[in-house]
Amino acid sequence: MINLTQHPATPDQILAGVVNLPAAIQQQLTTLLTFNEIPSIVTLFGRAKQISRLAVESGEKTAMVGGAGYLMPHLERSLAMEGIRPFHAFSVRISEESVDSSGTVIKTNVFKHVGFVG
Repeated sequence: MINLTQHPATPDQILAGVVNLPAAIQQQLTTLLTFNEIPSIVTLFGRAKQISRLAVESGEKTAMVGGAGYLMPHLERSLAMEGIRPFHAFSVRISEESVDSSGTVIKTNVFKHVGFVG
C-alpha cells in the first residue's frame, strides 16, 4: 500500500504494509496536496490525476490517502480508474498519564493506528 499522504507512515502503518514514497517524490506529492487558494474543479481533477500517476508508478495496487476533504473524492475516483484501491487510515485516541520528577501529572493523547477504511 503506497502512502499518498503528506505525513510519513507510522511504525504501525509500516508493519501493516504501508510504503512511503522516496523523498524527491514525497516532496512532489506534498506540493500536489497543498492548496494556498480555493481550487477550481479543473485543478482538483488535475491534481488527483497527477497523484494517481505517482501511485501507478509505485506499482502498488492499494493506496493510503488523506488530506483536504475536497480533494479526496476526486483522488479516490482517479485511483479507482487506475485500478488502485484507496484506503483511509483509522486510528483511536488513547489517553496516557505520566508523572514527571516534580510530581506533576502529564496527560497526553496518542493516536494508535488500528486499521484502514476503504
